[in-house]
Amino acid sequence: MTAFGSLSVVTPLLNRVDVLPVALQSVASQGVKALEHIVVDGGSDDGAPDLARQSGAHVIHAPGTSIYEALNIGLARAQGDYICLLNSDDRFAPDAFQKALTILDAQPRLELLRGRAPQERLRDGQWRMLDPPAPALTLRQVLLAPPNINACFFQRRLLDRVGKFETQYRISADRVWLSRVLRCGANVATLDEPLYVYRNHAASLTIGANKPARMAWVKEHLSYAREALASSLTPAEEADFKAFGDEKPRTSSRSTWAGATRLA
Repeated sequence: MTAFGSLSVVTPLLNRVDVLPVALQSVASQGVKALEHIVVDGGSDDGAPDLARQSGAHVIHAPGTSIYEALNIGLARAQGDYICLLNSDDRFAPDAFQKALTILDAQPRLELLRGRAPQERLRDGQWRMLDPPAPALTLRQVLLAPPNINACFFQRRLLDRVGKFETQYRISADRVWLSRVLRCGANVATLDEPLYVYRNHAASLTIGANKPARMAWVKEHLSYAREALASSLTPAEEADFKAFGDEKPRTSSRSTWAGATRLA
């Protein structure tokens, strides 16, 4: 077995005992020895933390925390050379750790690697996969398309440059964080290999039917676009943020969008 730099996996958790076993098994099956799995529990009452602990994960109890608050707690505790994030209802692709760490170990200057993030959808009792190619990791792509932060593996030192998730963005903090990675000039790369699988099911907070309120989504995007446009930007970054602030949610109604204030 190839020896890699150490890896920390951080998972926010709240009452997912029914789907958590798939996530835990996807970590256990990777075959990487220098590994810590940090699970930050926001107050589960269904036995999920015990299940995580039995798998060998280090469970931190943080009742009442939001997803990004929980992630920040986990990131502050992470000791690995590299870090990645795992939702409690998703899974890593087979051999994801080996694929990512092989590249990161071989290229010490590379600070973040993002791979493909297929979607696995439950239909007629069977899981079916949608696996598009990995788009280039650019500011415009991060702002206007799914950021797929869970398919990212990054150097721990990148946190010192970019900082933690900004929790005032309760829906879009992952998009904001990745955009700051790109704006600070971090060395990033894209791997056209599946590293992470989003599982599309009725209770999914990421891509399922229970999506965040569209009005809140719009307001957060406008708020971040205004904040960025008030700072020092290159002409290309300014164009990207104006497009971001003007974007309509693909599934929102006209009346929902009309209720928000667009950029002037």
